[in-house]
Amino acid sequence: MVEFRANLSALLDGLEGDRPVVVNVRNKPTAVLLALAAYREMREEAFAYRLLQIAEEAKYEEKLTFEEAKADILQARDDRRHAVEQAEAADAPRFC
Repeated sequence: MVEFRANLSALLDGLEGDRPVVVNVRNKPTAVLLALAAYREMREEAFAYRLLQIAEEAKYEEKLTFEEAKADILQARDDRRHAVEQAEAADAPRFC
């Protein structure tokens, strides 16, 4: 951890694109540093995959049409984004 703290600035400067930095503690991978844009993209891709999965399940079970399921999930995503944006704008600690 001492080395991590000493090199944190260089590690953060080195974050580019979607290349993560693995942080080892006692020679074991423990955490990952990832550029914020890459993290958000990864989250959106996971959400899109989940959207398709849920919509297909709903369509298969004939509970909702694909479009109805998609609309519900997209609304939930937008609500989640709004909540995250509000939390980020609030008194969230900043480490800059």
